[in-house]
Amino acid sequence: MTDGPAEERGRRILVIAPHADDEVIGCGGTIARAARRGAEVSLIVMATGGIKHRHLLEAVTTDERLIEIETACRTLGIAQSKVLFPGHDMRLEDVPMLELVTALDATIFSADYDECYIPEPNHNLDHRRTHEAAVTALRPCGRRLPRLIALYEGTVLGWQSSAGIGGKLYVDVAATLDTKIAALRAYRSQIRSYPHPVSEDAVRRLGAMRGLECGMDCAERFQLLQMIRT
Repeated sequence: MTDGPAEERGRRILVIAPHADDEVIGCGGTIARAARRGAEVSLIVMATGGIKHRHLLEAVTTDERLIEIETACRTLGIAQSKVLFPGHDMRLEDVPMLELVTALDATIFSADYDECYIPEPNHNLDHRRTHEAAVTALRPCGRRLPRLIALYEGTVLGWQSSAGIGGKLYVDVAATLDTKIAALRAYRSQIRSYPHPVSEDAVRRLGAMRGLECGMDCAERFQLLQMIRT
C-alpha cells in the first residue's frame, strides 16, 4: 500500500536496534505507518541469538532468531534487515567500540537515509553501547546526515535511562497498532505475559498513554536529537 504523498513515498528510513524486538516495541507502529505510505525502511540489529532468557527452558539459537526477524520484517513492511554481530546478544561489551562504530558507519553512509531511529540508552549495556555507537556513527563530519534523528523508547521505561532532555516527537500509530502487535507476536521467544513490558497488553497500554499525552488514541514517543529543514 502506497497511499502517502510523494515526499513520503520517497523516504528512506534506517532503524537501529540493539536486539531483535526492540524495533517493534520502540517504533513498530511508526515503521508500519511509513512503509504503508511507500517509504523504504531498513533495519539493523546489532546482536541476537545465543542466550537463555529466564522465561525459556533453553537458549534460542541465532537461526531461530533470524527467522523471527524475517517474519517481523514482513509484517511491518521492512524492506531489508541485517544482524551485525550474530551470537552476541547481551555480549556487545566483548566487541570493541571501534568495531561497532565502523560497522554502523558502513551501513549509515551506504545510502542517503532521510530518517534514522536509534535506541535510548538505559540500564541494559547492549542498549547503551548501541546508542553510543550510533551517535558516534551519526556524527557531523562533512557527509550528508539523515534530516531526522530520534531516539525511541526501550522496554523498561524510565529505569536508569540516561537520555538527555530534548524535543518530543509523537507519531500517531492508531492505524498501525494491530500490525505492531502482529510483528511482536513474531518474536515468540521474547514475548511474555503482562505486566512484563514485552507483552501485548503492555505495548497497547503504552500506546494509549502516549496518545493521551498528545491528544490521540495511540502514539509512539521519540526524543529528537536532530531535525534539519531543507
